[in-house]
Amino acid sequence: MAVGMQLNKEDTKGTSEGEKEIKRRLMWSCFLADRLLGAGQADFTVCQTSIIKTRLPRRQDAIASPSTMPRLEEVLAGRGLDQVQRHGDLLTFYVWLVEIRHRALL
Repeated sequence: MAVGMQLNKEDTKGTSEGEKEIKRRLMWSCFLADRLLGAGQADFTVCQTSIIKTRLPRRQDAIASPSTMPRLEEVLAGRGLDQVQRHGDLLTFYVWLVEIRHRALL
């Protein structure tokens, strides 16, 4: 569903930062549901990390700031960790943790 709505792609159109953040959070919520319902089985997961080009969500108070969050693949490769620590919220860290769990269970 999220891929069909193209939530997996970063929105660069003339929408506000708040609207972009809502779309990011919706995408990552769908991602989390997919990972948790898939129970660590590759056959049961639909949303592959490699097709998600959406940046990780930011803290509420950082939404209006011009800084950008890294993508999940960048964080898993060790890049952008300082931005995650400064601007990430609980959802950001939970997405990261669930993906690490998913990879460990495969």
